[in-house]
Amino acid sequence: MLYAERLVDTLGNGYIEYPEVWSARRTRERFRAIPMDDARIDLARKYFLAMAHLYWLIPLRDAFAIIEAQSPGVFTREELTAFAQVAMHADTDYCILGVEQLFEGEQETPFDARLIIYGFLLSEDADEELLPRIYAMQQGKPYYVPERDVLLRWQRPQAQLLTGYLGQIQLGDASNREGHAAKVYFNALFGKEFSRALDTPENAALNYGYGLILSAINREIAAAGYLTQLGVFHDNVYNAFNLGCDLMEPLRPLIDNEVMNLRPETFEKEHKHALIRLLQAQVRLDGKQHVLLYALRLYCASVFRALQSGKIDELRLIEYEL
Repeated sequence: MLYAERLVDTLGNGYIEYPEVWSARRTRERFRAIPMDDARIDLARKYFLAMAHLYWLIPLRDAFAIIEAQSPGVFTREELTAFAQVAMHADTDYCILGVEQLFEGEQETPFDARLIIYGFLLSEDADEELLPRIYAMQQGKPYYVPERDVLLRWQRPQAQLLTGYLGQIQLGDASNREGHAAKVYFNALFGKEFSRALDTPENAALNYGYGLILSAINREIAAAGYLTQLGVFHDNVYNAFNLGCDLMEPLRPLIDNEVMNLRPETFEKEHKHALIRLLQAQVRLDGKQHVLLYALRLYCASVFRALQSGKIDELRLIEYEL
């Protein structure tokens, strides 16, 4: 059993009463009663799970619109509604709840306005302000929608594992969640045989791309009068760039995504050029659009202000879409 049976006082508004969770047998029977073949039911299941992992919460009507746009003619709105009415009782990795079940003072919402909610948000491991904060942030904003194949990757078990590690992180990463997450993450990108220790074109491309980001950040560290050797989390005495390695961590997925798309069989000049062009990619920081190279300067400056003042709200993170 995952989260659906529990009554959790997560939001501070009294207990949330979840839909009844059906047995696997009853769930299968109800799905088979929908006029959809097994292939379409399986595709709908993958979509719902993928969107729960990617968005953490999304109204059904928006989920339906994404599915209809990416798989035109495969489902009718009535079929997706019928699927959701069964899925809300399934023992799965998400819940389907109305806004009035989450927040006091809300009126009962139509069924297609109910939310697909990733179960972690309702668990005891999640900060009680996380769900309301994400809900408020999403209001009035469009959803980032990757291509169909990319979106459906989010239903994979690796996505569930990675998200589950969030609730297991300890101070100083005493349980080595980073190491476990890295293995799951890279195997999902490049296959189960992949290892960062191997001499492969993918690793050559990754190292080259990471080196570009690290070099740009190290310039900003040195220009601001800080020592690149003194890191926050990284503390290897043989690493001259511990602080740079700390600051580049949020940017690694930019390189990972580009290398995954390149899939180099050998690492050639054109692959280097593709990675260099990432430094001119458009990103957002503090609500404004910048090229990555300039955004790195602003980002590093915000880190230094936060270190000097001791105020985390000085920090400005780079936002980007993959």
